[in-house]
Amino acid sequence: MDSNTASSSLPQNATPLRTRLRKSLKEIEEQCTDCGACMRHCAFLKQHGSLLTLVRQLELSTPEQVQISFGCSLCGLCTTVCPQKLDPCGLFLDLRRHRAAMAPLELTPYKALLFYERLGASKLFSLFHLPPGCTTIFFPGCALPGTRPAVTHRLFAHLQSQNKNLGLVLTCCTKPSHDLGRSDVFQNNFQAIKKRLLTHHITTVLTACPNCTAIFRQYAPELSTENIFSLLAEFVPAPIDNPHKHQEVVVHDPCPLRGDRQSQEAARTIVSQLGYTIRPMAHQQNKTLCCGEGGAVGCVQPQLATSWTQKRIAQAQGRTIITTCGGCSAMFARFTAVLHLADLLFGKYVGNSPQPKISKPPMTYLNRLLLKLRYSWRVWWHKKAGEN
Repeated sequence: MDSNTASSSLPQNATPLRTRLRKSLKEIEEQCTDCGACMRHCAFLKQHGSLLTLVRQLELSTPEQVQISFGCSLCGLCTTVCPQKLDPCGLFLDLRRHRAAMAPLELTPYKALLFYERLGASKLFSLFHLPPGCTTIFFPGCALPGTRPAVTHRLFAHLQSQNKNLGLVLTCCTKPSHDLGRSDVFQNNFQAIKKRLLTHHITTVLTACPNCTAIFRQYAPELSTENIFSLLAEFVPAPIDNPHKHQEVVVHDPCPLRGDRQSQEAARTIVSQLGYTIRPMAHQQNKTLCCGEGGAVGCVQPQLATSWTQKRIAQAQGRTIITTCGGCSAMFARFTAVLHLADLLFGKYVGNSPQPKISKPPMTYLNRLLLKLRYSWRVWWHKKAGEN
């Protein structure tokens, strides 16, 4: 494939995308040594022989060819391990954007995911509680409020005890559309969130979702974004006669926080101080593997997505998996014992063992709505009290 010829088939109104794709394709063709480092632990690349093989066979003017990119989890491991410092992950995301610009995407396989996103970003489910003097907000994302509303409430209450002017924003960052290459949908939604925060002089965003953390850091550099577990490492309730003390567990690092050493170490600090013994896991921290949820691959290639999940579970060797991502937790929970770190800190206890109640659809939607109404009522009450 001639990268210059191929990239000329891109939509003429997509100059930045065309430029990035041309550059990425040229760099890979000229610099990739076909060493196999990116392919070694990636089931997606193994399907196509190698990155170089895939790029050389790729025809950008053919939608069916570009559709290949929707089998990539966008986890970023390939970019991390590349000895030539190439960015295959960025290429595959841009290929998705190119495919969306070429012709309407077939969205039927993603129907449930996009409904989840659309409802989460709607006025019905969204809440912007920005009290007077507020410069910092808590942005829990979608998964935690839906699956663990009580844990989310206790977590926010704790953060609020440290900062009485802390705001709360309940809405969706629309990362699903971002990962599907639907750039217009993503930019329209996320830019509206960012504009509203900046207009209210918000400077800091505390995130509980790794995906939201990554989105804010990349697309809202004007704001300081911090994953809450980096803060919570300073607040660890001491376990009393914890029956699971010294139980061996593994910590799964979410791939959106692959390069965030601070949050990775914070998670381990919390788990250790709670009395658990952490055993190293193959592929951890900056070389972590996708749980299987990434890139919405499960919507179109469920067996491929599940292969990532099963590989991760095999690496846990029967130990309970602890993670800071609601999506990862849900993927692993289908096959093995898993705990979200927020469960350990703010879950209800039966005796001395956390027994979190994890909701599933359609209850997740009701939970998010009720949580929004709970805080909407509180905002209204305080406003009325102030007027009186």
